[in-house]
Amino acid sequence: RFVVVNGLAVLQTLAVTLVGSWILRKGGAGDASETIAHVIGVLVPVFSSYLMHRQWTFAQHHKH
Repeated sequence: RFVVVNGLAVLQTLAVTLVGSWILRKGGAGDASETIAHVIGVLVPVFSSYLMHRQWTFAQHHKH
């Protein structure tokens, strides 16, 4: 589970960075577009990974 969540985070980072860079370039951000997009791309999975790990990876499974 841990590897799956982190793999999804890598894909999410890549997708957000690529799409964000394209949008920022079209919006006129110039040379800073890749850096800004990468920062956003790294920050977004912080929250989604936390939630996935909490709800799935490290969830307490109760057996009845």
